[in-house]
Amino acid sequence: MKTHLRVARPFLVVLLLFAVGRLVQGSSGVPYERAHHVFSLVTLTLIGAAFHGAFARRWLGYGAMQALTLGAVLGLANQLVIFACTLGSLLLGAHTYFTHPIALNTLELGWVTDLLARAPAGSTIAEFRSLVDTTLAEKSGDLTLATTLGRRAAGLFFGSLLGALSAGIGWALGALLPADPRKD
Repeated sequence: MKTHLRVARPFLVVLLLFAVGRLVQGSSGVPYERAHHVFSLVTLTLIGAAFHGAFARRWLGYGAMQALTLGAVLGLANQLVIFACTLGSLLLGAHTYFTHPIALNTLELGWVTDLLARAPAGSTIAEFRSLVDTTLAEKSGDLTLATTLGRRAAGLFFGSLLGALSAGIGWALGALLPADPRKD
């Protein structure tokens, strides 16, 4: 584990930077739909795990199980950051991307049809957008602290699993890297 954490140091620094960026972006009022992808921790982790798996195979001699474990460590680190940021946002009452209803998977497809049915005929885009914002606020208020953290706790397992799978793909692709990058 100590070796995996040593190898993961650059990733952990970038993960921290992304988490701060996501917190700042969300708490400063930038609409979730407009910018949630800019500092996506999950995308960062999937790409980071794949690259770490590839490079660890070729240049550190990692076997498949070592790469999968490294990916799981990266995925777990990511999910721990998400869990901590969600808990902190909830305890502080801050509206961030970590507590947004879409990020918490609280919005099923049915809410869209209900929303369209509630919109008065001839609504302007601004009026409809206001209705969407109100509905999102109502949906986020439906979740208790325990329910929200329960959803995030499930991510601890599934995030680790996705990190391991991504690192496994990277490990397989690591065979394509040159043995000595200075000679190719």
